[in-house]
Amino acid sequence: MANFLAKIQVRFAIVIRHITQSTTACLVAMTKGNLGTLTWYHWKIALTTGFGVGIISLLTSFGKLIHLQTSRFGVAFVAFAGTTISDYLSHPSNYGNTWTEALVTGVGAALLSLIVSFTPMDKFIDKLQQKSKKN
Repeated sequence: MANFLAKIQVRFAIVIRHITQSTTACLVAMTKGNLGTLTWYHWKIALTTGFGVGIISLLTSFGKLIHLQTSRFGVAFVAFAGTTISDYLSHPSNYGNTWTEALVTGVGAALLSLIVSFTPMDKFIDKLQQKSKKN
């Protein structure tokens, strides 16, 4: 039972990490860096993108894909790919061609992911993963 709960904690932390990173990147990309122009509509779109990435990150936490969630660059790749796909599906681009904003948002999420990988949050998730492996 303890192992089951540890695995749930790890997956919950992974999903929350990706939701927050992708939502933040989406808000910045949609407002083109001018966060003073944020509206409830921006938040709705950004959270839709974030939850889409949360689902993708949850799917990559099972089976052999879990190795993507255990390295700094694997997490950044999931953030980039998941955010790009989720952003593209959640709303039309506000600038450039159809993929431009989605790609910018994906790059932003990947960069945020790399920055977060040097913070205590990443250490916390790593400890949860080690605890899950021991049980």
